[in-house]
Amino acid sequence: MSDMYTLSELSQKTGISQAALSKRILRGKLAAQKDDKGHWVVAAEEAEKLRRGRRGRAASSTVSPASGESYSRSASRETEDRTMESSSTDAVSAVASVGAVNAATSENLHARTTVTTAEINDLRNRLARKRAEIERLEATLAGLRESASLLEQLLAAKTELMNRRRRI
Repeated sequence: MSDMYTLSELSQKTGISQAALSKRILRGKLAAQKDDKGHWVVAAEEAEKLRRGRRGRAASSTVSPASGESYSRSASRETEDRTMESSSTDAVSAVASVGAVNAATSENLHARTTVTTAEINDLRNRLARKRAEIERLEATLAGLRESASLLEQLLAAKTELMNRRRRI
């Protein structure tokens, strides 16, 4: 991509701020595309057109006040560009601020998710231990029921034996 310029490079080459270049791209006044990292890049031909256009503007701004209208339009364009650069810079700052808030929110959400995942794993382990304890208690209860049944049988046999002795 040697025939492409980043906004930073283009800004240095033309003397137009990156914010103003971004604004021109968004308004469709400057052809650009995004690279594989999502950054705006401008073709060398577009950069040259922009540079030539900037020279033409600089030349028209030096026109004497005698040609009035041309000077006035040039000054008006420069004022408009400065205003756009300022509002564009404010917009870029706002976007950066929103980006920082989103990053912080994302980190907070990730931390909360990590904590929640750890809590879920802890609860699963506790549940597994409780289930093992319940199985052990159920086995003990089954053994106690069997013992109770045997005791009832013994008691019934003893009672029958005592009744037989009394009859004799």
